[in-house]
Amino acid sequence: MRRSRTDRTSLHDHTELRVSVRIICCILVLGLLHVASSVFIPLAFALFTIALVAPVHHWLHLRMPAPLASLLTLLMTVAGLAVFLLLAGWGFSLIAQWIIVNAARLQNLFVLQTESLHPHGTMLMGMFLDNFNASWLLRAVQEIALRVNSMVGLFVLTIIFVALGLFELDGAAGHVENLLGRRSC
Repeated sequence: MRRSRTDRTSLHDHTELRVSVRIICCILVLGLLHVASSVFIPLAFALFTIALVAPVHHWLHLRMPAPLASLLTLLMTVAGLAVFLLLAGWGFSLIAQWIIVNAARLQNLFVLQTESLHPHGTMLMGMFLDNFNASWLLRAVQEIALRVNSMVGLFVLTIIFVALGLFELDGAAGHVENLLGRRSC
């Protein structure tokens, strides 16, 4: 039996519609991931952290009760993440100290550069002084405070997700088996 021309056109229209709907869905999912990044970034970091500490949790679970193993693993994870957070803060403080200590040297380099450019007709100092504003420094301090606040928020939300994940880690295999068992029926 041969298909008519309208049947082939209708079939072609359906495939174009399906492709268009899939593209639109992909764009919407990417947009939603961008909007919800404040949740998905800590979630991804928590899943990574759980994957790292799962062997320790399993080893502890063999030697003590499950809640105690989960709690001990959570405390070790919090301590490890706190160490990384403190190392990041220490690194930022070293950079700030270096800038403060070398501020005079940087100012001298700036003056030398502007003096060497001045004979060539460049009035860099005038442009810099005209455009320099104290609000730049305030904006930089606000930006640093915002980054630190964001980092602490990521840390807290990650710890919450890790805690939830660690306490569910023991029953995860059973849940997956039940889910796969129901689907295969």
